[in-house]
Amino acid sequence: MAPVSLFDRFIAKDVGDGAVEDYTVHTSGATVEFTAPSDLYFLQFDVSNIETTGIQISVEVEAGGKVIEWVSSVQIPVGATLAVLEGQKAVLLAGDKIRLKCDTSGKKVDLFASFIKEVNT
Repeated sequence: MAPVSLFDRFIAKDVGDGAVEDYTVHTSGATVEFTAPSDLYFLQFDVSNIETTGIQISVEVEAGGKVIEWVSSVQIPVGATLAVLEGQKAVLLAGDKIRLKCDTSGKKVDLFASFIKEVNT
C-alpha cells in the first residue's frame, strides 16, 4: 500500500479559550499547552502578537519525560509574528506537549501550526 499523509493545521485566535477544532489547548496563567493527540510531523509553528504592547515568549517541548527549551525569552513586537519552526521539521509523538509561555498573565496570542499526521504504509 502506498503511503498516505494527511495534512492538517492548528489555528487558534486569542489563545486561551479552550478547545479548538479537534485539538485541545490548556491554559494556566500565562502558559498555553498543546498536547499531540497522535504522532505528528510539524512543518510550521508561528506565534503572532495581537496585543497593544510587545510581549516576550518562551516555547518548550516535553517529550519522553524530558523538557527542552525550543525558544527562550524572545521578544515579539506589536503586530509581529515569530516563526518558531520554519524550513525544518519536528516530530511529536502522541502525548508529547508544546508549551508556550508569555511574560505576563492575561496576554493573548494567535497560533498557526501545520503538520502531517497519520502516515500509513
